[in-house]
Amino acid sequence: MKFSDASEIVISTFAHNKMRTFLTIFAISIGIGAITLLVSLGYGLQKLTIQRISSSEAFSTLSLSAGNVNLDSKTVEQLNSIDDIAFMGLNYAFSGRTVIENSQTDTTVNLVDSNFLKLENLSFSAGGIYTEENADNALVISSQEAKALGFASDAEAVGKILKLTVYYNSEDVAQNQEIELKINGVTKETESNISYVPIARFNVPTSVAYSLIKVKLNDVNRATEIQKQIEAMGISVYSVAQTIDQMNRIFRIVQYVLAVFGLIALFVASIGMFNTLTISLLERTREIGIMRVLGATARDVKKIFLIEAVLMGFFGGLVGLAGSLIISFAGNAIIGNLAKNLGGEATYPFYTPWYFIAFVVVVSLLIGLITGFYPARRASNLNPLDALRYE
Repeated sequence: MKFSDASEIVISTFAHNKMRTFLTIFAISIGIGAITLLVSLGYGLQKLTIQRISSSEAFSTLSLSAGNVNLDSKTVEQLNSIDDIAFMGLNYAFSGRTVIENSQTDTTVNLVDSNFLKLENLSFSAGGIYTEENADNALVISSQEAKALGFASDAEAVGKILKLTVYYNSEDVAQNQEIELKINGVTKETESNISYVPIARFNVPTSVAYSLIKVKLNDVNRATEIQKQIEAMGISVYSVAQTIDQMNRIFRIVQYVLAVFGLIALFVASIGMFNTLTISLLERTREIGIMRVLGATARDVKKIFLIEAVLMGFFGGLVGLAGSLIISFAGNAIIGNLAKNLGGEATYPFYTPWYFIAFVVVVSLLIGLITGFYPARRASNLNPLDALRYE
């Protein structure tokens, strides 16, 4: 029997049992759709989170903090001798206080150079990074600090002049330094009070070590090698790549857990499909006997039932996949627009990679093949005479 003849018999069976076929395909589509939707949510959250913490610059940037050695001028000289380090950004972190009119608040003061600001990858809600022309009289504050100082909006804070006091040493008040600066920009940081000020504007005591050094690499492929070289100097090194690797592992577990819930739905749907094929076998026992008498082989009968099972699995997979993609698209549109309307960035929690779509299609075919194997084998093993006598 040709494949086309077997397919024609299967289509005729579908047409004869429309409701049963529809319900079976629908049940399979629910299981496939549940898996696709849940795993897409996992992929979307993973992509969204990683995008928030990484950028093209981040992968070629290393953050250095004091380990077994202090980050002083001698350390900077040693770092400059390492090949493939393009430039470094320097940072001192101190406690401080900002005052404007009748409002004041404590803040973390970051005395930084221009290179550090380039590598900090700040995101602004108003204004921007100060330039070399106005660096002598400018600073950048966080959105939380602007709120703490009583500004109605971040934009209102830009251009205002405030007094900033830096506490170099809480035990020696004489070392503290107070200066007036103009707010040049407000970052989107909403969790803490942070101020960024040019290092050159302050007289930092020579005994104070750098709090943080950011290193920009010429070749990102040498990041691991250079990181080990710096760590051998007794310096603690952090890279975004490490965080992303850890997050990928966490989200991989999340995706597996979500997939398990979807597999439960798919397993229940597969039982329904198996039941449908078994009932179909009982109803068509005499039909199978007639086909065998007319010359159909056991292999032909097996082929018919397998094609029927695979087609139901395939169409169920397509319907479930299409449904989950539609829901994902609608969910992204609704949540994205809602985030924009609330003043935030557009957020899209669902993402379905093309390779996962291909995987779902293959799984749908395999589900049909595996579920239909036993009924097909049982049908092919029927004795023609017993089948003709079956009532």
